[in-house]
Amino acid sequence: MRADRLKINNEDIVFLGETDIDIIENAILKTSPKLVIIDSIQTMYSDEITSSPGSVGQVRDITAKIMRICKQETITTIIIGHVTKERKYCRT
Repeated sequence: MRADRLKINNEDIVFLGETDIDIIENAILKTSPKLVIIDSIQTMYSDEITSSPGSVGQVRDITAKIMRICKQETITTIIIGHVTKERKYCRT
């Protein structure tokens, strides 16, 4: 839907509307992209982490996992985070 809204029609760009880090990891390893953009890291979650999505623990651990995968595969990575409603930055 986002690609349609932005009128992006390019077979070299793949959008994955997913928040489960295991599915994202599999997609990264399967497609071997040159660039991965995560928007937003607060929406990602892992069933292995007991805290809720967006919590400091989830954000920290998922960021570390994404960075490990992308470093191993030599993939440039951009991770987007957001300021909370209380105007506090999420620290990872």
